[in-house]
Amino acid sequence: TGIFRTQGTILVKAGLKLRGRDVGPVRLPLVDATEHEVSHLRQDLAAAGL
Repeated sequence: TGIFRTQGTILVKAGLKLRGRDVGPVRLPLVDATEHEVSHLRQDLAAAGL
């Protein structure tokens, strides 16, 4: 659940971007979070009160 739905760095960077802190894309061989993953992350953050 939460940040562990995929490789941690991917969702950490996506979460920071959601909070207004764009730290850039992940480095290869990783790929940025999909819209589906970001949607779930947004729901998880809201459920946690963040």
